[in-house]
Amino acid sequence: MLRVTRAAAAALRQACDAASPREACGTLVGRRGADVAIALDALPARGAAARGAFEIPGHELRRMSAWAGNRGLEIVAVFHSHPSGAPELSGLDRDALRHAVWPWVVATRAAGGTGEISLAAYAPGDARPLEVRIER
Repeated sequence: MLRVTRAAAAALRQACDAASPREACGTLVGRRGADVAIALDALPARGAAARGAFEIPGHELRRMSAWAGNRGLEIVAVFHSHPSGAPELSGLDRDALRHAVWPWVVATRAAGGTGEISLAAYAPGDARPLEVRIER
């Protein structure tokens, strides 16, 4: 299970707003326990390619990992948005997720792109759906 704090959800929403109408992408950082990971912040990737697909450069993953480590945190998931509003993984997403280290979170919004974000999470490797909850 992945719990996303209100602060992390707000940072994720800001990343989606800043990237719109393109896909936003980056990492969720926080702490991982035995049965649950808690995302405390969202770090947008700088210079990432995100048009219909996304790619986070290796140097950006290292920067985000170092940022988290300096605060006693770790990367708990990779996020990207689907501006179309569909939370399902694309074929390209599924192919890439087979080689992923972290779960993926897909952020969407209702038609019109306003309001709160919704999140769907998928396990690395087999892309099975994971429980994700935004703290209220």
